[in-house]
Amino acid sequence: MIQSATVQLGKMLGNLESWLAPFDAEADAILDARLAPGTATLGEELDNCATVAEQAAHWLAGVELSEAESPASIIDHRRRLAGLKASIEGLDPERFEGADCCAVTLSFLPGQALSGCDYLIELVLPNFYFHATMAYTILGSIGLGLDKRDYIGMLSAYRASEARDDEPSAEQAESKADAPSSDQPEDEGNEDERAEDAEDERAEDAEASAPA
Repeated sequence: MIQSATVQLGKMLGNLESWLAPFDAEADAILDARLAPGTATLGEELDNCATVAEQAAHWLAGVELSEAESPASIIDHRRRLAGLKASIEGLDPERFEGADCCAVTLSFLPGQALSGCDYLIELVLPNFYFHATMAYTILGSIGLGLDKRDYIGMLSAYRASEARDDEPSAEQAESKADAPSSDQPEDEGNEDERAEDAEDERAEDAEASAPA
């Protein structure tokens, strides 16, 4: 689950990068756009998304994906988002072994730690999607025609007629269907044998208890 959720962050980074595709280098001023005075700018929200994904990769997969400088232009942001997406989606699944119970320490929780699973569910995902939603909203407020399909992006769909690795094959399903269920009554022959055994035991007990 942790590996799949982290890869989903990579997919969302790709979505963010695609939202910037209509803008060229002359549109760098949009990075200063914000929803209201005192709120984060578009550039800051994009940077926040990338940073959250980088930190998640560090704690859950043990890799460092950070760059030396924060992006200063749309082209820089697109390059960073695309690079992070490729790096995260290319992580070996083995790197996530044991990540659910690793100890994650955070600067704002001195002397405390979160398990990898709690860190992902309670902090990484809500934090990432908050900043992604803010970036999406800012771009909409300056006239970019985005909709929910742009936000969600492509789904990992497959043909319903094709079995996936994590689904039982037709042979396995048939074998499971043929196997006796614990809920099914036992055959009558076995019940008759048990009844005869019980009757024999009662007879033996009666004989043993009879006076000599």
